[in-house]
Amino acid sequence: ANGTSLSTVPRGILPGDVIAFNNFDEVQPGYINHLGIVTSIQSDGIHFSGHTNARNDVPLTVLSGFNGDLYIIRIRY
Repeated sequence: ANGTSLSTVPRGILPGDVIAFNNFDEVQPGYINHLGIVTSIQSDGIHFSGHTNARNDVPLTVLSGFNGDLYIIRIRY
């Protein structure tokens, strides 16, 4: 949601959902250049993993301060 804190957990987010985000320093608005998978929901918010060891079950707040958009794509179970 627009203006939502990265530590806020929207209702219904589950491990396995996809996080898509972009960095306007790398691509134009409207393009996605990073993906992650929600790995857990913990007391400090959503945790995700990416394709590197540095992004293994880390809190979404590690992205705080990035210049871009973030989308959570719900996977139906």
